[in-house]
Amino acid sequence: AQRREGRDRDPTFCGICGMQKPARVHHCSVCRSCVLRMDHHCPWLVNCIGLYNHKFFILFLVYTVLACVMSLYIFCRFLYHVSGKDSGVPDDYTVQVCMTVPFGVIISFIAGISTLALAVGNVSNLLRNVTYIEEIKSRRGLARLDAYDAGQFNNVAHVMGQNPVLWLFPVQPRRSKSKEKT
Repeated sequence: AQRREGRDRDPTFCGICGMQKPARVHHCSVCRSCVLRMDHHCPWLVNCIGLYNHKFFILFLVYTVLACVMSLYIFCRFLYHVSGKDSGVPDDYTVQVCMTVPFGVIISFIAGISTLALAVGNVSNLLRNVTYIEEIKSRRGLARLDAYDAGQFNNVAHVMGQNPVLWLFPVQPRRSKSKEKT
């Protein structure tokens, strides 16, 4: 029997924990629980990224990229200032700074590029209302990527909240008490 994907799929039961498993629920083997709209298990946060914390994960990625860009700017400005002839900084201190600051630049650059790649992938999935697990299933031909697409604005609003002013702030989005469109 072929399983139907999408909103009209019949609920099934989890083969591991036995709980009813509606559409877009996945069992996490690390957390040992079923998670609604599970994106992935995050080793950085030691938690599953699902419907109720996906906004905070995306904000974490965006804020981390911005922090790396800021630190790169500060490191480079500082290095430029200290290496100047009229900096007023003692020469022995200048040597120490010129040896250590480049390590900070390298670490900020690598962390920024790595996190930017994760952020771009997550925002791309957010715009299409697709989880990482659904994306992997679609590559294997087991799911359709357009099954839950409600348009970019509605897709973002589903995770980030209905008020666009609050999208960049770490506040829990309000969810309606009626049956949610997952």
